[in-house]
Amino acid sequence: MAGFLSAAISLQSQTLREENQKEYTTNSASTLKIENQFGNITVTDWDQNKVVITYIVEVTATPESKAKKLLEQIKIEFSEGGNEIFAKTRIGKDGEMNMKNDRGEKQSFRIDYHVKCPKNIPISLTNQFGDVSLSSLTGKTDLSVQFGSINAVSLTGAQTSIELQFGKATIGELRNASVELQHSEMFKITSASSLEIEAQFSTVSIGTVNSMDAEFSNCTSDIDKLTGSLTLEANMGSTSVKNVAPGFTLIEIEQNMGDINLSIDPKTGYKLSATATMGEISVPSGFKAELNEKEHVPGVTDT
Repeated sequence: MAGFLSAAISLQSQTLREENQKEYTTNSASTLKIENQFGNITVTDWDQNKVVITYIVEVTATPESKAKKLLEQIKIEFSEGGNEIFAKTRIGKDGEMNMKNDRGEKQSFRIDYHVKCPKNIPISLTNQFGDVSLSSLTGKTDLSVQFGSINAVSLTGAQTSIELQFGKATIGELRNASVELQHSEMFKITSASSLEIEAQFSTVSIGTVNSMDAEFSNCTSDIDKLTGSLTLEANMGSTSVKNVAPGFTLIEIEQNMGDINLSIDPKTGYKLSATATMGEISVPSGFKAELNEKEHVPGVTDT
């Protein structure tokens, strides 16, 4: 009888970590820009006139030599030109990296930034495959996030721009903001002063808003309270305003294939002009409405 013994050697994956920090003195003209991939950006405001950027690169691969090689392919570039402080993540050749080693085994990496900066510094952040977290900022803010989330306490600068694709956002307060959404499972704001939104295949939830100009396609939107004006063009989907406060100035909505629900304070005096094609219009009980059959309104009913 012959016996055979086979032995398999399993190599454990190795995790390597690189951490570094850069510090810059700021003035009233300073700006901050960061471009990252495959990790998170966390920004915390403080009262010092300087920006401190800490980055952490973490890679996991088998064996350790592969982990070292992977780590060498990730570069964090810093520059300071004019008044701009700039940090950028560069990965592999032409921004691409094979996520498997020579034996087809998976390898992983992440790059995280932790930033401390004055709350009023203009800031521009771009992140792919990662989240962006912000404290209270009062300067001009530009955010572009793909496949990640945005979380912010408040963004109250004179101008805020947000681009979000395939992600979600939770923001406490927005002052003046322009927002573009694509495939956002939830974009939630507690309060906003002036808001422009263009959204596709997204869900929008707003607490209180004064002025809102929106263009929606295949979206669901809910507003708890409207205090000023609402202009909306929507194609499919639904929009609901739970409380239109007394003193609102204008509501102008054009909806194609979808539902609109407005709850206006009964003590408020207003003029309503509504047209429906292949749909119905319901008004509050006792509301005086004139039906114009030429406008192809199939029914005006009391609610």
